[in-house]
Amino acid sequence: DPTGHPPPPPHCVLRGHKSDVTVTQLIGHDSSGLPLLASGDADGELRMWSLRTHRTISATSAHPGHSVLATHALLDDKLLSQ
Repeated sequence: DPTGHPPPPPHCVLRGHKSDVTVTQLIGHDSSGLPLLASGDADGELRMWSLRTHRTISATSAHPGHSVLATHALLDDKLLSQ
């Protein structure tokens, strides 16, 4: 840090992926109005997270053996991944 100040502590830590996270994106909103977080990892797993509870809502092996390179939110609460 060029200012010499330490970074602030994290607000929370989301644990669940077993390999390096390669992509994140805020998408949609939950019932409380907070955005949902989509994340993908180097093993091809996609996860949806609640930023209210800091827990995984759903997880799937979308691209087994291949890194998730990108995500894009579609209409009707769908997520496109590559």
